[in-house]
Amino acid sequence: MRNLFQETHASFKNFHRALCARFGYVHDERDWQRDQVSLEEHIAGQIDRLRQALAGCTESLAGEFIQKYQGQQPDDMHPVTRRDYDRDMAEIEGYKAISKESP
Repeated sequence: MRNLFQETHASFKNFHRALCARFGYVHDERDWQRDQVSLEEHIAGQIDRLRQALAGCTESLAGEFIQKYQGQQPDDMHPVTRRDYDRDMAEIEGYKAISKESP
């Protein structure tokens, strides 16, 4: 039983070390267990920054699509143009949904 505990402990410590390396966080060899909450906060902060960047890109892309269709209202569009417009707007809505999801 003690051997299983040691293996599990070592495995989790290696997992923690890998997460630190992946997300640019310093792995503290001695106090790594106490440091887990800080690592989670660091990862969450990176995710928040990515969501904010995605939201900014989405707004910029939406603006480009408005220019692409020259401000034309969807009901006034040719059916082929309207299909393209609907596809583009669905893509924008998908990005907006991703940028608003909770971690």
